[in-house]
Amino acid sequence: MDSKKQDIKEAIELLKSKLNSIQENTPEIEDDYHRLFLYFAGYQFEGQEPDELKICDGKDDMGIDIYVAEDERFAIYQCKLPEWETMEKEQSVQSFGPKIINEAEDALSFITNEKGNTKGNKEAQEARNRYRTRKRISAEAESDYKLEVYICYFGKLTPAAEDRLDELKNEWGKKDSDVEINTIDFDNIADVLSESSLMKERPKSLRLYYHEDSEVHTRTWGYTLVPAMQFCEFFDDYKMSLFDLNVRYYLEKSHINKSIITTLNEIKGQKNFHLLNNGITISCTNCEYKKPNKGSKAENRNYIILHNPQIINGCQTVISIHRAYHQFTEESKQRNFEADCLVPVRMIITSEVELLSEIVTASNNQNIMSPRNLRSNSRHQKVLQNRFLNQLSHKWFYERKDGEFISLKKQPARWFKTSHFQSKQGIERVVSNEDIAKTWLSFIGFSRDASERINAFGFDSKKYEFLFEKTPKDSHWSSIMYGAQTDFDEEKFDNGSPSPEQYLFSYIIYQFIKASLPTPQQNKKEAIIKLKSSGALKENTSPEEEKSALMTNEEFVINQILYNMKEVIVELYSWIFIKAYVSINKETATKILNLKIIKELYENPDFISFAKNHRETPDPENILTNCFGFIKEAVGRWYSRNKQDYQSNPRRTRFLHSKDTITKLKNSLISTNEDTKVYGMKWKEPGIEFLKSLPKL
Repeated sequence: MDSKKQDIKEAIELLKSKLNSIQENTPEIEDDYHRLFLYFAGYQFEGQEPDELKICDGKDDMGIDIYVAEDERFAIYQCKLPEWETMEKEQSVQSFGPKIINEAEDALSFITNEKGNTKGNKEAQEARNRYRTRKRISAEAESDYKLEVYICYFGKLTPAAEDRLDELKNEWGKKDSDVEINTIDFDNIADVLSESSLMKERPKSLRLYYHEDSEVHTRTWGYTLVPAMQFCEFFDDYKMSLFDLNVRYYLEKSHINKSIITTLNEIKGQKNFHLLNNGITISCTNCEYKKPNKGSKAENRNYIILHNPQIINGCQTVISIHRAYHQFTEESKQRNFEADCLVPVRMIITSEVELLSEIVTASNNQNIMSPRNLRSNSRHQKVLQNRFLNQLSHKWFYERKDGEFISLKKQPARWFKTSHFQSKQGIERVVSNEDIAKTWLSFIGFSRDASERINAFGFDSKKYEFLFEKTPKDSHWSSIMYGAQTDFDEEKFDNGSPSPEQYLFSYIIYQFIKASLPTPQQNKKEAIIKLKSSGALKENTSPEEEKSALMTNEEFVINQILYNMKEVIVELYSWIFIKAYVSINKETATKILNLKIIKELYENPDFISFAKNHRETPDPENILTNCFGFIKEAVGRWYSRNKQDYQSNPRRTRFLHSKDTITKLKNSLISTNEDTKVYGMKWKEPGIEFLKSLPKL
């Protein structure tokens, strides 16, 4: 495969991974790649979380898919994603014609229509009203109010579309100077997707040319002003390895970073950048201050050589500088940036890891640092990492902060060997503390909370203490049998972290569930094929009729329910194991992990292959598959009794995670256990209750 084809293939795979991640973390979003692409664009380019994003997309959207209303700007997006199956099959960049530009023009005409005589859907009308209100307030304050239009498409424009775009820009440039029309195409999106995945060799040294008379230093620190252009070049050369051992929190969703780019896009902003930005902090083991030799033909500039440098604060600034520079379309802006744009640089000269960790935590305040990363160097997190490495019969890497495992693979620490964490089949045994927090929270009966953004690592979060510093007592395990937990009870927890075996058991269950279920896209596709083959759906069926038909297909609905309540299923697994083994303490969890079938995943966590290989083969020893079959049966029985309540609920995922639903599901497990005693199932032999069929420990 040639390099260009490979780049396209990788970009498609990275985007698919991003869209699936959005679906996974926000199950209430419709399971459609075109819809998910709107959330991707809003999150990636506007910093909008899914529950914040304003969406107009649909009938009568007037060309507005999403919009963002801010005090100084109003942004509207027209987003286009090619047909996914065609794109994956052809592995090529798709082309869009003039229609996409015409739709952007429709959006512009609608949003700026002062009379409001053109009607759109409710959301589009709301967008126009918000724009007009903010525009009026700005006019009263005698300030400009920008209207930015973004045509965002995972592809390229045809020559005819390029011509139409030029026409539209010229037309609106003459009509309204506050209107700005931008495009975000395949290359822009591919660059954003690949930034965090590109790793290069860490720099052994960096040469910083600094602004005259701006440098001060002592033996352990220094400060200076450096041309911002140097950091563009550093990022081109080293990519994310500039931040290799630092916490990872990039430019995914920051309004501040967007503001940095906006500032750099103006000549005045470039000249004042060193006054407006907090700057960059670089650690190094040593530095040398150099002056050019008199009479040297070399460039006559002072410079500093930093040995073993790492940027420990300023990842956002560096990437924002890089993006801004490469987005300049005017040569004058590029020249001015190269000549006049400076950034403050602070240098820390030390090899002391603990000190650097403290500096990272204290200095990351320009963009909000991920709470998980700020907790990453706490004593509890370090101890847990050590336990996963040294106390398990199969070593697992417990990842305390973003990108830690990848960083250590590139530059191994003395204690780190990739082979420690690889199965014979080459699968890496890596688990993040973020995933552990979610799965353990579900397993100990708080799946209602685990379905949301759980904020487990916030310094004001009560969850952190109970997830990482306390262990459930028998009294807590027994309380899970009676319904969803609503609050942490100090009396039901002991001091001390749960064991790696307990954490890992909950994680394996969740990953097995995830691998055993079809994705929403697969589920929908398979259901539509069956509905069409049965004649229940025609080729020209409308989207509304298709949705209605899908909800009559029980297999589709049950799969949809199971996918949207994976955290609850983990809690139902917990209920089963408590019923069978009383308390899931360290000893019990260790024995379960060493059961014949589960041991496969403990040693070789290839969940997809495992689920596929064991899906159709009944095995009384396969406790994971058999429990899943039992739970699916119980959920089906619950659905038959609560069908109307589920289908009529506008927020079905919330409904599934409600206290009442979880209690009813646990009652359904009890009745299913009794009602199916006589029958033989894939998940148990006839003549015995399911719970009594589980293996003895």
